[in-house]
Amino acid sequence: MDKEVVSKAVDMIFTGGMDEAEEILKSEAAKYPGEGYIFYNLGLIERIRLNFASAERYYKIAINLEPGEFSSYHGLGIVYQMQMRFEDAMECFKKALHLSKNNLPVLNSVALTHKLMGHYEKAMEIYRYIEVRVMQDAWDNVLDENQHLPDSLRGD
Repeated sequence: MDKEVVSKAVDMIFTGGMDEAEEILKSEAAKYPGEGYIFYNLGLIERIRLNFASAERYYKIAINLEPGEFSSYHGLGIVYQMQMRFEDAMECFKKALHLSKNNLPVLNSVALTHKLMGHYEKAMEIYRYIEVRVMQDAWDNVLDENQHLPDSLRGD
């Protein structure tokens, strides 16, 4: 896979060049049919376009090619969530979390799915966990940054 070409195409997905990005990614997929990352991004394009059947197909190809990559399970779960296929979505999110423990975007998708299913207490429990994790990560970053301060500014 030509990483530079694929990277340019991925950038284009978010900067208004989705049709051109799709052409580039399809061309790369034809040359490198074993690269799950390409199919993941084709799934993303189709998900953004709300073409759920195509998005599902591309994500499943990506999963078959790279079953150890969490993001394709997450993307497929979002497709199912958008179709109100909540049980299927949760199954995908569980697989994604198995591969990427405590991944905050995936946990957020789980919480939203619980909320959409009417499981408000479970959703709030997950949202509170996410909030604590975000605050802890922010605090850890502050501590890391303080290590680089002169002693007189550290407040130790």
